[in-house]
Amino acid sequence: MLKEGRPATPRRPSLTPRAEVCKGDMDMLTAVTLRILGALQGLAAPTDDDGQTLAEYSLIVGVIAVAIVGIALIVFRTALAGAFNSVLPCLTGSC
Repeated sequence: MLKEGRPATPRRPSLTPRAEVCKGDMDMLTAVTLRILGALQGLAAPTDDDGQTLAEYSLIVGVIAVAIVGIALIVFRTALAGAFNSVLPCLTGSC
């Protein structure tokens, strides 16, 4: 018998109740197995390491900046000492 708007579908051979339960269990087992495998793939280490590269370059730039400041303090030590010594009397109030 045809219902309006739906084509006729061929009938499947009837299964015994036990076979239907087994078939349902296998479908559920397959679904659970696929979900577990999908979750395990999500736990795998990411292959994209752009973030790691960015962090490494940031650390290198930071170390270079600290080294440049240290070298500048050593090189301009006398000039910096003279500048601070000229400001010292103003800080004590005798400017």
